Amino acid sequence: MTRPDSTVATRRGLPSAASALLAGGFALYRRLLLARPRDAGCPAADTPALVLAPHPDDETLGCGALIARKTAAAAPVTVVFACDGRHSHRSGLIPPDALAALRRREALAACARLGVGPERVTFLDHEDGHLAKAGASLVRRITELAQAAGARELFAPSGQDGHPDHRALSAAARAAL
Repeated sequence: MTRPDSTVATRRGLPSAASALLAGGFALYRRLLLARPRDAGCPAADTPALVLAPHPDDETLGCGALIARKTAAAAPVTVVFACDGRHSHRSGLIPPDALAALRRREALAACARLGVGPERVTFLDHEDGHLAKAGASLVRRITELAQAAGARELFAPSGQDGHPDHRALSAAARAAL
């Protein structure tokens, strides 16, 4: 009998042995990733960085490995979430405010897995789809956060990304630099 709360794998109905294998596989993958030789062309693992994520999960999808490498090298990494995630999924069961709260908890859990504690995570709480309206105030806030974090590197989405929030954050990051 599997416990429904033990892991993602058991919630999907896999036996606990398969669940343990998946969990062990993640741990092995993480150790191998962190043990890889450092590429001289990559940003320094020990350089303080500010990671700008348009939405919760973009930090992990965009540069999760980089964040994990930096935190493993004891580099200070600060993650900033620009939007609240309230419109990431359509649901008749979860209202937008509850979805935003869920996305915040997931973001904090993901950051913790990458080695970033809650004291180094900031939520700007802009509504999904409306980040372009933030304009100069977003640029000022990014500048303040980068200075406060002592960041010497800033990671942001591409300005060629198809999502308007990603493009808006990219433009704000460029302006802040």
